[in-house]
Amino acid sequence: MKKAILLVLAICLGISSSPLFAKADVKADKTAVAQQQYTVTFRIVDEYGDGIPGVNVMVKGSFGIGTISDMDGYVSITVPSPNSILVISFVGYQSVEVAAKDINGKTITMRSDSEILD
Repeated sequence: MKKAILLVLAICLGISSSPLFAKADVKADKTAVAQQQYTVTFRIVDEYGDGIPGVNVMVKGSFGIGTISDMDGYVSITVPSPNSILVISFVGYQSVEVAAKDINGKTITMRSDSEILD
């Protein structure tokens, strides 16, 4: 019985010390994934400089990557790369398309859509 316990313990120690399970490798993998993403923050305002709440912000060509602006028009979104194209849209305003790297830290002014629905 004692030999069996020592054998199991030796096997467990051998597995846990293998490079496959080393903590350093796990951290390296997490860092590599984090570097592939890019966080963008900006503000969306109307023609008068007032923040617009509830504006849709989506990554063009993706499914499910998007958010909406907060009560003051601020947006923070994590995108796959700095070259990702953001589509910014809101009812009654013209849509805007812009690269994530070109908008970070800036303010986007949305223009009213002059078409009137019948």
